[in-house]
Amino acid sequence: MKLPAGKRERLQILILGAIVAVGVIFGLFQIILKLSKSQKDTRGQISALEEKFTKANDEIEKARGIQRKSADVKAAIRKFSESYVLKAQFGNYFLNVQDFLRRLAVEEGIDDPQISEIGQLTLPARDTKTRRVFRIYSVQLSGFGGYEDVVDLIGAIETNNPYVFVSGIAISEQGGDSERHSIGFRVQWPIWENPDIVTNFVEDTSMDEDFEMEDEDMEQDADTAADDGD
Repeated sequence: MKLPAGKRERLQILILGAIVAVGVIFGLFQIILKLSKSQKDTRGQISALEEKFTKANDEIEKARGIQRKSADVKAAIRKFSESYVLKAQFGNYFLNVQDFLRRLAVEEGIDDPQISEIGQLTLPARDTKTRRVFRIYSVQLSGFGGYEDVVDLIGAIETNNPYVFVSGIAISEQGGDSERHSIGFRVQWPIWENPDIVTNFVEDTSMDEDFEMEDEDMEQDADTAADDGD
């Protein structure tokens, strides 16, 4: 562009150009400031969102951990109950015990085995704060046999269930026959103090369902947080 011939006019044009240049630079500076502020705000939102996700994930993992522990405890109690705790048959413990002990006694060489019920015994609590979980069901076994037969029978009983214990062993000779003695002892099984409560606990899945619902709620909260961040 050709500048005017007059000195005043050229000066005015130069001043006007300088003003325009300053305005352009100021405008660019404002744009840069806005972009910088926007980036800082975005970074802050991202950081806040990441924190929300981290907290939500931690809570989800805690809930899953509790759920897994609950399932493990139930499985352990169920296995112990099925393997070692005496079950009632038609509300009667003696039916199962009588058949089991008589069969085992005959197999181990005991003649004329007789089983009589003693009944349920309450275990003494360690202290007033300890809640009783088990009771003891006790029977008396008597019959005739040799020392080795008695030892084998007791071993077979305890091998079948290591939580069953034998006590009060009595052996007396019969007519000078070293192979035939009158024998007797008590056999005691653990039974649940409240079997219905235990059964309901190991079969109850409501806690697991609650954790699954809580898990879903936490995931929904995380999704909501992500939407808010957007």
